[in-house]
This record gives sequence, C-alpha cells and structure tokens, in this order.
Amino acid sequence: MNRRESLVLLLHTGLGAALLPQKLWANEPLDTTQEDHIQFFEAFSSQLLGTFYQGNSAQSIYGISAACFIQNCLTKEAQEDLSKGCLTLQQYCKKKFNASFEAASQEQQKAVMNGLFDKKQPLFANAFSFAKSVRSVVLFNFFNSEYGATQVLEYLPIPGGYQGQIARDKNSRIWTH
Repeated sequence: MNRRESLVLLLHTGLGAALLPQKLWANEPLDTTQEDHIQFFEAFSSQLLGTFYQGNSAQSIYGISAACFIQNCLTKEAQEDLSKGCLTLQQYCKKKFNASFEAASQEQQKAVMNGLFDKKQPLFANAFSFAKSVRSVVLFNFFNSEYGATQVLEYLPIPGGYQGQIARDKNSRIWTH
C-alpha cells in the first residue's frame, strides 16, 4: 500500500470510525444479511501478523473488529468485493484441501497466503487485489488495537502536562498559544 492509498484509507475510516464503538459496545448485532467471515479474518490475521498476533480463535477479536470495520466504514461495493473474494478463497481451499481456510493446517494457510500475494500465478481472478484489501483491513485493525498502537508502534503519550487555563494578554493572538 503506498502513501496515497494509506491516506485515503485513513480518511475514509476516520469519518466512519465513530460508528464502530456503537456496534462493538452497544451490544448491537452485526448485520446478519451479509456474510461476516469472522473466522476467516481471525485465521488470516493470525497468519499475517505472525508473532504479533495477540488474539485467540475462540474470542475472534480480530475477526469481529474486521467485520465491524467492513460493515461500518467500507462502501457497499467494497463490502461485496471482499465478500466475493472470501467466498472464492473458501471454495479454492475446500477444493484443494477439503477444508475451509480457517480449518486448514498452518502450512496450508501459509501456502494459500503466499499464492494470494503472488502476482505471477494468482489463485483466482483478482486474488492479488483481494489480498491487498484484506491485508489493509487486518493491518488497520491491528494498528488501532491497544497492543498494536502501544507496543508495536512507537507510543508517545502527550508530552508535558495539561495546562487548563493559560492567561493571555488582551492584544495577543490566540493561535500563538
């Protein structure tokens, strides 16, 4: 993902991110009319993040946050593209391994992911584009998690201290303070 794509993703999600806590903490169910692919995103997160993966498949923390992010922050077209890609990948895995992606072994999952990110021999049509989309969702959720933001990224709390009231002169410009 280049810088421009990153900024566009942050802009789109920044405007829609206020909706996320409502779905997560207000005990509202996810939209059940769409496939949410929670277990797929949990397994994909586990493979993509490797040693940085802090979740467990029983709680599906990364999968649930990915589903909420997709339903609240992405356009309907992007949601449909991700859902179609997930279904196509699941069909590929069932045909090749007789199991879904999340039920496949670690080695099989790793082989599938290597195939997804290979432009020269794609697993299916638009596999590389789908892989980039899924990777951006997983990484966005990871770096917005407490662990990703404070332990992996350089965490700098607000420097100095809070000054509630600062006296200003009558003729001073407010933006200089």
